[in-house]
Amino acid sequence: MLSDLGFQRTEADHGVFYKLIGADIIVLAVHVNNCMMMESSAILINEFKAQMNKIYKLTNLGAVHWLLVIKIT
Repeated sequence: MLSDLGFQRTEADHGVFYKLIGADIIVLAVHVNNCMMMESSAILINEFKAQMNKIYKLTNLGAVHWLLVIKIT
């Protein structure tokens, strides 16, 4: 499904996907039914969320502060 949207899976971790769009990048870290998104452009992430929300119901929990017992600052 993510490959249909132009994402490629990393070789180092098959739960991490990325998409290059010109000089920008979107990175997704997926675990079971959770996904963390990082991007170099806020516009890109909003477009991606809109695309995904057409397929799946998304819940936006805001900025990440903790991930797998790791504090993100």
